[in-house]
Amino acid sequence: MEARDLELVLSTFHATKSAGEATAYTLGDDATISLHVSASGVGLTIGKIVALRLEGGLAFATNAKRETYAVRIADVFAVAADASVVAGETPRRAGFGR
Repeated sequence: MEARDLELVLSTFHATKSAGEATAYTLGDDATISLHVSASGVGLTIGKIVALRLEGGLAFATNAKRETYAVRIADVFAVAADASVVAGETPRRAGFGR
C-alpha cells in the first residue's frame, strides 16, 4: 500500500486529521481500525487502533492501550473497520440501551 492509498482508506473510515499535523489521523469515539501487515512472509495484525500518523514511509499506529507500533506503509496490505465506522456512526456498546 502507498501513503495516498492509506489516506484514502482513513478518509473513507471518517478519520479526522489532528490539529496542527497534516499526516496525523484520529478516529471518532469508540471507533477503531485494524492494520494487517506482512513482511518476509510473516504477518502481523495491529488491532484497536485509535490514532495513526504517517511520516516518510512509516505509519505510527497507536492503539487503545496507548501502545505505538511503527510499520512500513509498503508492508500494509489491508485495513479493517467495524461497519458502523465505515458508515460514520458511533459503534454500539454491549449491553442494554443505546
